[in-house]
Amino acid sequence: MIVGAWCGLPYLTRSDLVTDLCQQLSSEFGRGQASFHSEQNDGEAWLIAEGGAVIRWWISEYPELALGEPFGVERRLLDAFGISGKPEDLDPEDDLASSWAATWGDCDVPTVAAESSLDPRQIRPGTSASGIFLVADTV
Repeated sequence: MIVGAWCGLPYLTRSDLVTDLCQQLSSEFGRGQASFHSEQNDGEAWLIAEGGAVIRWWISEYPELALGEPFGVERRLLDAFGISGKPEDLDPEDDLASSWAATWGDCDVPTVAAESSLDPRQIRPGTSASGIFLVADTV
């Protein structure tokens, strides 16, 4: 899991760097994740890579850039709205797209991260995790 302001996926100037890093980490350790969660309604973004390949990349402000198939909580929420496809394929002017977008509180980064690995809001000294957990200071 990559965390820190420097990896904000909505900042497109950093998206290639973050994508490459997640792919590299997933090649070496099985999975790499990066996410951006805003408490000020600046959007949600996540990137999950496995075995060197991106399996899902979603940026709420740039749905046209999405990669991969929705899974987990994202897929379940789409199903609940009767959306069989992907959110990035919805017409933003459509009522269904507006209804879906209004539900982001049910499909935010902490929820996606918790389902995929660890909820970043719950990481504290002594938090246990399976597998390899790397910590790096980017200062």
